[in-house]
Amino acid sequence: MFALDSRFYRVTTWLYRVMVTNLLFIVVSLPLVTLAPAFSALVATLKDGENPHLVKPFLTAFKTNFWRSLPLGIFNLFSAVFMLGLLKSNLQGLLTLKLVLIVFGLFLLMYNLNLYLIQLTFHYAGYLELFQMTFFFTLMTVYKLVWPLLLFAVLYHQVVPHLMIVCYLFLISGPLSWYIWLYQREMPRFTSD
Repeated sequence: MFALDSRFYRVTTWLYRVMVTNLLFIVVSLPLVTLAPAFSALVATLKDGENPHLVKPFLTAFKTNFWRSLPLGIFNLFSAVFMLGLLKSNLQGLLTLKLVLIVFGLFLLMYNLNLYLIQLTFHYAGYLELFQMTFFFTLMTVYKLVWPLLLFAVLYHQVVPHLMIVCYLFLISGPLSWYIWLYQREMPRFTSD
C-alpha cells in the first residue's frame, strides 16, 4: 500500500502537487497584474508532472513567462468582460439562448485555457499564429475536453459554500491538472493531423 509505485502514493503525490501549486498561484497572483504570469507558471508546473520539486520550477516559469503571458492576460480580461456583458444582457430570456450562452461561455473558457497550454507547447511566430492554433485546437477538441469544466462548475456550485478552505487548496489546480492530463492525451492527435 505504501510502496512508491502504489496507487495510494500516486494519489497522495498528486494531492500534494495540487495543493502546493494552488497555494503558490494564490500567493503569486495577489497583485492582480501578475495573474496571467502566475497562471502560466501554474500550467507549466502542472504540465511537468515528473518533477518532484514545485517551488523553484513554479517561480522559474513565472519569471520566464512573465512578459510573454501578459498579452494573454489582457485577452483573458477582455474575454471575461465580454462574457459578463452577455450574461448581464437581456439575451437570457429564452431557453435556447441560455443554452447558446452556456456553450459559448464554455468554448471561451476552453479557448483561454488552451492559450496557455499551446503557448508552452509550441513555438509560434507571433500572437496571431498562437490565437489561430488555439482556435483550431479548441474547435477540434471542445466535445472531449469540456467535461472537466462542467464537473468543475458543478463542484464549485455545490462545494464552495460549505468547504471554503478545501476549495482554496484544490479549486484551481485540481480541475486544471485533470484538464492538462486530457490535453496531453489529445495533443498527439492534433499534431499528427
